[in-house]
Amino acid sequence: EVIAEARRSAAITSYLGLRYPAWDIPSQSRALQVRTPMRVLHDLGEEPIPIHGRGPSPQALDLSLAHLRGVSPVHVQYLRNMGVEGSMTISLVTRGQLWGMFALHHREPRLVRADTRTACEVFGQMASLIIDQKQELEAASHRARTERARRNVALTVRSHARLQEGAGAATDPLLGVLDARAPEESGGFRDWKGEVVEW
Repeated sequence: EVIAEARRSAAITSYLGLRYPAWDIPSQSRALQVRTPMRVLHDLGEEPIPIHGRGPSPQALDLSLAHLRGVSPVHVQYLRNMGVEGSMTISLVTRGQLWGMFALHHREPRLVRADTRTACEVFGQMASLIIDQKQELEAASHRARTERARRNVALTVRSHARLQEGAGAATDPLLGVLDARAPEESGGFRDWKGEVVEW
């Protein structure tokens, strides 16, 4: 999902809020974007130049880490369908996985200076660290809520003489952790706050 955007002109198509399926970025491309967090395409109109190895049976060259490697014709057409002629992407990587990216598109070819590319790459690394820290805080908070719920469930069950009654009374603590709803006899659902939501 496109969660933020900045446009130089209102005439440029907005993509804010649009959702793209996971297969829109193939697994091979995802792995490559993790290995090389920055990708710059100065001019989509440039003709690719083949690189040949030496020897009678040269091995294929691995250009994964080369900033000037060729681009898939499918990706070129994809960008051109958007009216893009120059592009730069900065990957946001957390825990070794591609979390998202900054995509900078231009309507005409654009050469990005080396110092600008370096600054953008550092910015991407800092943003990735902030996202990773936020995810860790959220995970720690969830673990704490789960532990509190586990203790509440155990105390609630033990406070009842019959297991069935105790299990029924322990439903509410579990709903808060699971962010779930329980069916009510009134024909609705009770959310984690205990409020009945009619269906």
